[in-house]
Amino acid sequence: MAPIPHLSYVVCQNENHWTVGFAPGDDCGKYPSRRAALQSALHDAVRVRELGYDVDVWVRRKDGSLRRIPDRINFDNSASART
Repeated sequence: MAPIPHLSYVVCQNENHWTVGFAPGDDCGKYPSRRAALQSALHDAVRVRELGYDVDVWVRRKDGSLRRIPDRINFDNSASART
């Protein structure tokens, strides 16, 4: 059995917009808000998981550390998207 490839999406702030990428400097899109970037990353992660990949979504904090985002976030509750 072949190993399952692992991908990590990283959401971070870049000047006045948010980006989603796989590595520093590898931006796959610009978004007006953190919420929009997280939604995009999480929706794409679901699609990529269905293709058989192992996927994590991370958000970069202001201090540079990373926080893993749970697979499911209720975006109807704005407090959950701000943590």
